[in-house]
Amino acid sequence: MRLRSTVTLAALLLATASHADTGYSLFLVGGTGFAYEYDVALNGPDPHPDSVLAIGDGFALAGYITGTNTCYLNVDYNTDEYTFLMDGLRVEQSSVYQNIHLFQFAPGGRMRIYRDDLATGSPAAYGTHPPNATTPASFTDGDGHGTLVLGGPLRYAVLTYNSSFQYWDFSTEVAWTEGALLPFIPEFVRPYGIIGAFMQTPAAGMPEGFLAQAQFESRLDQDTCTPVPARTDTWGRLKAIYR
Repeated sequence: MRLRSTVTLAALLLATASHADTGYSLFLVGGTGFAYEYDVALNGPDPHPDSVLAIGDGFALAGYITGTNTCYLNVDYNTDEYTFLMDGLRVEQSSVYQNIHLFQFAPGGRMRIYRDDLATGSPAAYGTHPPNATTPASFTDGDGHGTLVLGGPLRYAVLTYNSSFQYWDFSTEVAWTEGALLPFIPEFVRPYGIIGAFMQTPAAGMPEGFLAQAQFESRLDQDTCTPVPARTDTWGRLKAIYR
């Protein structure tokens, strides 16, 4: 698929505005990467790349974590690489109203963040025409053992395409339920996260066969950080446990 898009950060803000108005204002984690669609039945590249997403098509985003709220997720970019994969998203319904294309996804999507030691691990690589030998595999092989930092199921995932302004918006709710850093997030906010993303095409350096460049943010239903009491474990010790 080759759909031109001119998107700014305003698109992301619009995608999450309704949630932000009800309290989803605390930034948790964000990243950049590339989106792609794929054949769910064959787990292979999109069989019709020149058309808009069809019913039954799979949709995924893979890339690198670029920022976290250190109150909850204290990471070290000097020693580790952090990657993410949002997948398991299958188009269940689609509709068009004038210039707006709406895609709704079936339950089953998931967001996961991984860490990989820069000195001993293997760097993530996109390759071309995903799924392929490196996408998504190299984004989920943290430390060579699949070291999971944070993850959880997605719900109410929606993707919209504005053919007049030529941009894509993606939004979903997420419940954080797994990962080495989950204990650092208060239990009462773990079920109530949101993810908003915008995508643009073409993009400099976008590998062949990908849909668009993507940037996402996840926020929590909080105004201010409330650190978990008695955080006696260090991130160094947690790394040792999960190696």
